[in-house]
Parts: sequence; structure tokens; C-alpha cells
Amino acid sequence: MTTTTEKEAVDKLREAAKFILKQEVNNLQLVPSAALKLLRLTQDSNTQLSDLAKIIETEPALAAKVLRNVNSAAYCLPHKIASIKRAVNFLGFSAVRRSALDLLFYNKLINHQLKREFNLLFFWQHCLFVAALSKRIADVLKHPEPDLVYTAGLLHDIGKIVLETASRLTYSDFLQSIKPQYQITPENEQRFFGLTHSQIGYLFCLEWQLPNAITA
Repeated sequence: MTTTTEKEAVDKLREAAKFILKQEVNNLQLVPSAALKLLRLTQDSNTQLSDLAKIIETEPALAAKVLRNVNSAAYCLPHKIASIKRAVNFLGFSAVRRSALDLLFYNKLINHQLKREFNLLFFWQHCLFVAALSKRIADVLKHPEPDLVYTAGLLHDIGKIVLETASRLTYSDFLQSIKPQYQITPENEQRFFGLTHSQIGYLFCLEWQLPNAITA
């Protein structure tokens, strides 16, 4: 439940975002619709393997990757699997969901043709590392939802992508302004944009109705 104070804080963030973004946050197409569906599966305790299979079937590149994985030499199957549902059953919900999110976000966010100060490939590698480490910690601590923790790690810096792709002044502009020291601090971001990447990421997650644990 959102308190009055929290609502006022969010309203202030929205107002600040209007000054720095080229369009409304809820109009930003940074997250593929299939990825949003995958993220929201974590909130539904009745989710089944067939629900995951249906989402994967809507994304040809994703379906091809899942089938390629299950039919790889690593599993030494006597017969090839051609059904997405069977592939998901074989590989397991958790592994397939993580792999699907990785591919969907990678295809959407990374453009190798663009040369900019903000290195998207390095950013993506960093997010994958944080996600994998987060899940490992969650497993060790026996967290009830390690996949949710993985996703939170994957999206922890989503605000940087919002600023790089949708802000009037990009994150590349910000990095250029703090050369050569590259002192990437919340204070420096606040001075440059009027918001930090964490705040814009929080607003983005709210607008796209991502699970509360990820938004937090």
C-alpha cells in the first residue's frame, strides 16, 4: 500500500523526469512485452510450465535458442526435441526463464553498431555478473525466490539505459562531463541530470508495474 508521503515523492520524481526525458516514462519501449510477461510470472503462484512455454512460442529467436540448448551435445538426447513445451519441461522452469530474460534484454538493449561513451556491451556484462552473483547469494542464504533476486540483479541499473536512450542529455554526455576522473557518484548524477539513475530506474519499474521486490 502506498502512503501519502510515498505518493508525493513519486509525483516529484515524475515531474523531474518530465524535464530530462524526451517522452513519458510509460511510453518508453525499453522492455520487450514478452520480458514483461516473464517478469510478471513471478507474482503468480499458479504459474505453470505451460505458461512459460506459451510466452517463448511468441518470440522466434527465443524459441530457437531454447530448442538449440536442449538439443545440444551437452544433453546427448537420443531423439531431437521439437516442442517448446517439452524443451521447457526438460530444461526446467528456472533455467529457461533466466535464459529467456537474458536474451530478450540483450536483443533489445545492445546495439553493437553504436559507438558511445556509455559502453552498452560492458554494461550488459556487468548486469549479468550482478544477476548471477545475486542468485548465488540467494541460493546460499536459501532465499525463497532466487529467480526474483536474479532478475533484480539483472535490472539493477536499468535507469542508466533510460537516461542513455531517452534523456535529452544522455548518460554518455554525463560520462563525458566527468572525464578524466570518471567519478560516477549519485551526487554527480544529481547535479548533471537532476535525478540519479536509481531514481529514474525506480520510476521506470513503477510505471511498468514490475514486481515490488524488483522495484524496491
